[in-house]
Amino acid sequence: MPSGIDAKNVIVHYDCGPKNKKSVMNCTGLQPVGGTETKLLTTAASGKLFMGTGMWLDTPVAGEAAAGCTVQVMSAGANKKFEIENVFPVQDTATSILYNCSFTNPVAATRFIVGTWNSRGWDDIWVRDSTTGSWNISQRIATGKDPSQQRSAIMFTDPVVNVSRLFIGNQPWGIFSMTYDTNCRGGLSPVTWEFDTTKLPPPPTNAPYPRVASFAVLNNKLYATVASSIYERVNGKDPSWKLAWTDPNPGTSDTGLRGLTAMASSGYMFAAREGGQGAILKLTPGSPWKMEIAYDMIKELSAAWTRLYGATVKSSYTIAAYNDMKLVQMPAGHWVMVVGFQSFVNQFPKNMPTQNLPQKGGNLMALGCFMTWNYFKDGKWRFNHLPAVTSQDMVATRTVCLFDGRMFMGGYDCNKEPGQHNSAWCVSTPLNNLMDNYIE
Repeated sequence: MPSGIDAKNVIVHYDCGPKNKKSVMNCTGLQPVGGTETKLLTTAASGKLFMGTGMWLDTPVAGEAAAGCTVQVMSAGANKKFEIENVFPVQDTATSILYNCSFTNPVAATRFIVGTWNSRGWDDIWVRDSTTGSWNISQRIATGKDPSQQRSAIMFTDPVVNVSRLFIGNQPWGIFSMTYDTNCRGGLSPVTWEFDTTKLPPPPTNAPYPRVASFAVLNNKLYATVASSIYERVNGKDPSWKLAWTDPNPGTSDTGLRGLTAMASSGYMFAAREGGQGAILKLTPGSPWKMEIAYDMIKELSAAWTRLYGATVKSSYTIAAYNDMKLVQMPAGHWVMVVGFQSFVNQFPKNMPTQNLPQKGGNLMALGCFMTWNYFKDGKWRFNHLPAVTSQDMVATRTVCLFDGRMFMGGYDCNKEPGQHNSAWCVSTPLNNLMDNYIE
């Protein structure tokens, strides 16, 4: 087996110092808001890299005020450095959506938005002013639930009425959409609630309400993952959502399905099943739908780690594709899919890096983990670790993004453990370093 990524080629971009100790991060900004989680990395039409942080379970140390989540920005070039662009109100726990919207009908327009988790009983949609770089509230949507969490977003043009809409998945309420409207603040229309998921039967997951964790468009149809099921939008003047497919073997899970990703030219989708039966699923819509296990994460990771360490390792729960899976074109021309993940292990040797979770009664793999799928080359899934180059435990690779010739990866998951602080991390590495030095 190859030896893994060469740490000398990995650059640390977001290293806040040891947890629970006051530290100065390499970002300059309004206040020390390192964050507990790097939740999102994405590029926008401005040609810059944007990062969204979370403050879930943050416990400020003496001398630091409680703060909300942030959006930070990096320009291309030799001096790659994140700068804080906006600090949201302290009630905004996380930037859960960071999305560049491209409306096409009835007019062409773009909007770069942030959606948050908050503890105020409403959802805020923030829109970036491309001239000033300021972020302003475009929509405030009362939900009455505390907390209210935006989970996913996608653009889709209804082929029946030929109108482009921005769709957002919310927990606990379901799915709402907006159109472009120059008469409204931020250019986004008032929301239309399309799917009330609170009326669904209790999900076969550990979450109190079903999470609308991801969207995908395939063959001009819009799909959404809701807990362990996939729903399809019925388009037209009076749209609705219908059940399309349900996972027959969901296992124990907090979320169900994540990271729904359409392989448009091939007519199928990938989805990541979170949980004790963690896997990458290949789904082909039809009558009936066809499901294949593209990569059995519990089985394959356990076997690969056992070979790597020469002693038994057992993966017990995985979370892959927190937000999405990313198709990236390699310098040689072929495409690869990059999927970040984390894995709990309940049996492992002493030399395997783990993070102890007292509240969980177990351990979590401490190194950043990700998988790649060599699309159009050999069709194999492989897994890898990022080297432990930051002062934080590099748990949970939850977001990946190609920018300025490098693959950026960020993450951390608080995993319901209290007392987190400055635990977010972000690193980058050249593409060839990422792909040519896999573990298995």
